[in-house]
Amino acid sequence: MKRPTRRMSAKSAAFATAGALIATACAGGGSNGANNTPDAGNTTPTEVIEIPADAGAPVVIAADGLGESWQDYGWAATVPAAGESGNVEIDISGYGGWIVANPELSGSYSHLTLDVATSGDFGNNFLNISLGDSFSSAFPTFTPEFKEDDGVLSTTIFMHELQSGNTPFDRVIMQASGEFSSPAIVTVLNLALIPGDPLESVPTTEVEAAALVDCSADTLPISEHIYGTARPLEANDAQWELALPSRRWGGNPTSRYNWELGTWNTAFDYYWQNFFIGNEDRAHDEFLAENWEFGVDSAITIPMIGWVAKDDESYSFPVSEFGPQADFDPFREDAGNGSDPDGDPIDPPDPTQTSVESTPETARAWIEQMIASSESANQPKPFMYILGNEPMLWNSTHRDVVPEPVSYDRLLADSIAYASVIREADPDALIAGPAVWGWPAYLFSAVDAEEGFNRSPDRRAHDNMPLIEWYLNEMRKYEEETGVRLLDVLDVHFYPQDGSYGNDISEEAASRRIRSTRSLWDGGYLDESWIEERIELIPRMQKWVDDNYPGTELSIGEYSFGAENHISGGLAQAEALGRFGQNGLFSAYYWISPEADSPVYWAFRAFRNFNGFGARFGELSVPTDADRPLSLFASADEAGDRNVVIALNLSNDEQLTTTVALEGCGRSEATSYQYTSSSAGLEPIDSDLDGDVLTLDLPPSSITVIELR
Repeated sequence: MKRPTRRMSAKSAAFATAGALIATACAGGGSNGANNTPDAGNTTPTEVIEIPADAGAPVVIAADGLGESWQDYGWAATVPAAGESGNVEIDISGYGGWIVANPELSGSYSHLTLDVATSGDFGNNFLNISLGDSFSSAFPTFTPEFKEDDGVLSTTIFMHELQSGNTPFDRVIMQASGEFSSPAIVTVLNLALIPGDPLESVPTTEVEAAALVDCSADTLPISEHIYGTARPLEANDAQWELALPSRRWGGNPTSRYNWELGTWNTAFDYYWQNFFIGNEDRAHDEFLAENWEFGVDSAITIPMIGWVAKDDESYSFPVSEFGPQADFDPFREDAGNGSDPDGDPIDPPDPTQTSVESTPETARAWIEQMIASSESANQPKPFMYILGNEPMLWNSTHRDVVPEPVSYDRLLADSIAYASVIREADPDALIAGPAVWGWPAYLFSAVDAEEGFNRSPDRRAHDNMPLIEWYLNEMRKYEEETGVRLLDVLDVHFYPQDGSYGNDISEEAASRRIRSTRSLWDGGYLDESWIEERIELIPRMQKWVDDNYPGTELSIGEYSFGAENHISGGLAQAEALGRFGQNGLFSAYYWISPEADSPVYWAFRAFRNFNGFGARFGELSVPTDADRPLSLFASADEAGDRNVVIALNLSNDEQLTTTVALEGCGRSEATSYQYTSSSAGLEPIDSDLDGDVLTLDLPPSSITVIELR
């Protein structure tokens, strides 16, 4: 049975509160959260917008009744019965509004037009308009200005104000922009979509820019594992078109995966329930078999939490046992969310309600089983094992079995115990850890989080060292004392803390999402979230490695910038992949497998299969020089016969004409591909290569790949 995803994970809850908690200790504070009040939308200019004369026939949403295939999704509207005539009336008092949807809607639209009559004088900016989809992605809210003519109020809105590119939508939402006294009736005389290109009316500025690709400079090897993804929630054949080097078996439920039964517990993310994972076989067997079929390496999260799911049917907070709760699984109403009707956490049950104990020996048996399966199939065994998943969130994500926060000492003891059996069971495999969730967990333990980061008693008891530095130092000491290395790869997770990792695609959020990638690498960038520090994640972690445990590789084991189906998510992803290579990262795993034909999917394709026939970014990173909004990445093949350049125009309103000096490259042929928000994919474009100068026309918000031979 397909089940919906919870709206907010424990990680999201941690994001929502960590700013206040860590402010004193890290000089953070403040908030850049979006303003969601009804009057927070942009306001259209006062000029009259003319519909192009050659526009197609309008798609009527509502006029004399609802348009064909359009459905009333309720709220404050009074709509004539299906098939009856009459205009839609909406009482917008008390911030009322209306949602009208067409699940079968397709096509591209350049404008939205709306004619209404009102029961009173509400002013000219009385409605907020937005789009939506069945996945509840956040679209911008726009407040149009209405023009009055003989009692009819009319407005026409450019679709680029409501939608970026061809971002799919299936509904139109209107809501009062202020609080009006009842009754406040808005009669919809005509609501329609005008077919056309949503980008035609986007104002752009043409800018000339220069850049450099220096093929004569020293190169840096690029680890192919930076292009990794994770096991998808549902079947996704498109993932194999990304020429994946490796996939990660990870995420919250894997913390409690019972390899013998093929079951796990969804914990906070979905009503604390046990499920069988897989089709006919256990999910990890299917995962390995898929990777073997497509030549993909496997990185496996080993449960380190101490408990795994005992069956495929138990759950931690039965309503029949714990009473009414704030929420419950709509498919299994007895499975509560673990909070009372006021939202306060219910004391957890005994762990045996859902789980059985899991030990290092349990892990050893699983690893031995995977090795045996691999040998039997004459296929590679997992190349990397990851020590648990986000341990500094166990007391929230998995509080039903681990109610106490994890300390510095517990993290180290568990890591040593589990890494020791991994090393014994599979001596030449890589071991990664501690897979902590984000900025606070780089610096503090869960004990510090609970006690208050301004006090941080656990950190102070450990020489006041940031958690990751201390962990690396202790792992180095262990190797010096025993001669056994138990940590090969430092694994940390990364999500922007400013909220842009969600699905907000307003202009502000989209721009901030792209800028947030600078926290990965740019020492001059002040993170725009409550952190308000220069994170420079990769250089920072590399310095901690160099100072405390030299020779340890670096992995960003889980990350996302959100808005997978929006061009800003695709640009952020492409920027991250380029920076991973430029900064010598060993591995990185996108938090899931990107949806087919999404902008994030095409960002991966730009590096891994840009021509549809397996052409990839090269094995060596070539130095480049470019100023934002241009990002430029270049590679060389080890054979020396090819360069690939990837140019990102990160601006949403500047058309860049860029001249790229190719110093020492010696190429005479160029083949180019380009992706924009209105593209079907990476489409071939003409190349302009004249000697050692490459001229590029880069539309706003675009990804361009140039193969040089």
